[in-house]
Amino acid sequence: MERRGNAWVRQFYRFSYSKARSQHEPGGYSVPLMVHCRDMERKHILAVIPARGGSKGIPRKNIKPLAGKPLIAWMIQAAKNSKFVTRVIVSTDDAEIAAVAKKWGAEVPFLRPAEIAQDRSVDVEFLEHALTHLASTENYHPDIVLRLPPTSPLCTAAHIDAGIETLLADETLDAVRPIAEAPKHPYKFWKVSDDQNILVPFLDSSFTGFEEPHNLPRQLFPKVYMHTGAMDVMRPETILQQKSTSGKRTGFFYMDVADSVNIDHPLDFDMAELLLRKRLKEKVGIPKKSKGTKASTKSSKKAAKNKRKVPKTKKAKSIVRKRAK
Repeated sequence: MERRGNAWVRQFYRFSYSKARSQHEPGGYSVPLMVHCRDMERKHILAVIPARGGSKGIPRKNIKPLAGKPLIAWMIQAAKNSKFVTRVIVSTDDAEIAAVAKKWGAEVPFLRPAEIAQDRSVDVEFLEHALTHLASTENYHPDIVLRLPPTSPLCTAAHIDAGIETLLADETLDAVRPIAEAPKHPYKFWKVSDDQNILVPFLDSSFTGFEEPHNLPRQLFPKVYMHTGAMDVMRPETILQQKSTSGKRTGFFYMDVADSVNIDHPLDFDMAELLLRKRLKEKVGIPKKSKGTKASTKSSKKAAKNKRKVPKTKKAKSIVRKRAK
């Protein structure tokens, strides 16, 4: 019996691995699930979606309609579609946002205190609050915690799973972040002088090793990557003990720039709307009928002709004879 059970488990691992490979998206982040599938039943993976009510750049942006849904709904659905996430909660200080989040399937087990819902509040504060609240009220202790901001609506369940897989594959990592190549190299950045009169290179030549790097092609510089902001995948100890969302050892996976739109300004909102509608159109699009060759046309006509020739049974033949008489 045990041997049959082990065979079934191995078959399940192979199926899960092939499924992950088939869902692979650009960026090279597939991780063999066989490494950690046997541990998944024991894993409690919590997704925390932060949504303050006092956003300034775009007022009430977290519930503003985007491509037919409230902004926050896109991330809630991505988290709920993940193969690994076992619980999705929203951390908000706003009753209206809480109601919308519940409508789209997220839990809202508390309202975030106002003192950690300010413009300058840092992420680790609301994450620590969520973990301590759930521990004290429910004795709930997740194995992995995700920060999934609703301002990254193009983030998908596949991206979320890639981040979780990367953390599970390396026990030495404190956290994992998605990265994309920076659109502008920091060697070309400027700052305004203290007297506010001229531009000064943000990084001096002693750091860059280049004279006037702002006048050189970026191909000469080392590649630089940015955190897309779409998520943080963390161990609880990173939040509670290190008081950090990145920790000391941060893993990564690549995320396509087109999926990395982060909504801070109205223009970002318009860009996200355009990309989401394009994605939806491609998803439900009907492929055009291709013109067949002469050979294929002939074969299809022959098949249709043969289809019309229905063989007669003995009973049908006798009826035909009677009618003929």
